[in-house]
Amino acid sequence: MLTNVPAGRVFGLDQQTLISVAIHLFNLAVLAFVMAKLLYKPVRDFMQKRNARIGDQIARAKEEHIEAEDLRQRYEQKISDIELVRDEMLAAAREDAALQTERIIAEARSEAEAILSKAADEITGEKRRMQAEMKRAIIEISSSMAEKFVAISIDDAARERLFDQTVAELEGMAWE
Repeated sequence: MLTNVPAGRVFGLDQQTLISVAIHLFNLAVLAFVMAKLLYKPVRDFMQKRNARIGDQIARAKEEHIEAEDLRQRYEQKISDIELVRDEMLAAAREDAALQTERIIAEARSEAEAILSKAADEITGEKRRMQAEMKRAIIEISSSMAEKFVAISIDDAARERLFDQTVAELEGMAWE
């Protein structure tokens, strides 16, 4: 082929070259048409479906984000409501505890007063009993002393000795 080309020319524009170019252009057009029919439509449909799927995912993501934000706000509201209820419960518990403390203290004071009153009554009764016993003891000692005094006619020295002995006996007794 290169032999038919005149010297100094690389490319010859003759009828064979034009037919060959026309056949190549026709082949290119058929190939482009076949490719458009076989590949372009499916690729375009695939891309449209993909775009639609991505759009749906974005829309769902936005909806889920809105729902999540709403849930977060409701959660925070519930937490603040729970904190308010907790504070109210704590305040009520503190108030109840204070009332119970006051009631317990009042009961303890009244019991202490009752115990003190009972003890004072017992002490008063014990004093009266002791006074009665002391009266009886003094009467017994006096009568004993009178008996001894009458039984023995004694002189002043013996009387003094007897008196001192009786006083010593009285001093030996415990006074409560």
